[in-house]
Amino acid sequence: MNNRLLVQMNEEDLYQIVRKVIREEISNINLNDEDDNCEVNKKQAAELLDVCESTIDNWSKEGFITKYARGHRRYFLKKELLASKTGIINKKVV
Repeated sequence: MNNRLLVQMNEEDLYQIVRKVIREEISNINLNDEDDNCEVNKKQAAELLDVCESTIDNWSKEGFITKYARGHRRYFLKKELLASKTGIINKKVV
């Protein structure tokens, strides 16, 4: 039998709990992995952040993530994308 627990809390308390859990999960990502230092294209960045490509364009324009250029090639650094997850979540949740 499933035990259910009902808890009453205000919106701010819920926000703080969710924010704490998200930060803990993101901190568990190993940013020192060699694979994290690679360059990724827009499609790969969208898959990594679990968003559509147009969102990557918007976040780049808004300054949430940094887009780099080498010749005609545009790319993102995987390590920076993973590190930016916290900042994006904090800015979008508010």
